[in-house]
Amino acid sequence: MSAPAEQCGDERQLAQVALALAAYHAGPWQASGGAGAKLAPAYLPTVPDDLFVEKPLIYHTSADGYVLYSIGPNQQDERRERTRRRRGRPGKPDDLIVHAPAR
Repeated sequence: MSAPAEQCGDERQLAQVALALAAYHAGPWQASGGAGAKLAPAYLPTVPDDLFVEKPLIYHTSADGYVLYSIGPNQQDERRERTRRRRGRPGKPDDLIVHAPAR
């Protein structure tokens, strides 16, 4: 699969998991641990892996909400650095990120 096609697929999967997390957080449950155990099978049949590294998407909670992210096409975890949409510029952070504030 080409990098642009893989990024599109990963963005779609990230959005699906983010929506499932939003539904989960809207419920009466407490957030802790990884996203997979919380979401499957109640919200998603299975929680997809990060397409770029074939490992689970990264999920963190904090007092101000939660963050779900993919490490992006460069396959390096830049610790949630925002996606830069400039193609052909190696070394730029490219994590794909969804941040949701606490309700």
